[in-house]
Amino acid sequence: MIAPLPFGVEVQTSNNCLGIIYFEGRLFLGWRSAPFHFASPLTKIYIISSENNGTKSWDLEYILFMGSDMREPFFVI
Repeated sequence: MIAPLPFGVEVQTSNNCLGIIYFEGRLFLGWRSAPFHFASPLTKIYIISSENNGTKSWDLEYILFMGSDMREPFFVI
């Protein structure tokens, strides 16, 4: 079972451009959330993490909002 998203994540209609990595004992997940698939100034990138692979809980790490469209959250270690 997957745990619910953490407080502060406001999922919009279009969710895509997923990035995922396991780092230092935590699973990190990043994705693009926007009102529709096409470019939008309302786009946000969410980064969440879990120490239990998302089965019990997620923590909100960061919300990236720039007032313009964004894509592909890449993780670099």
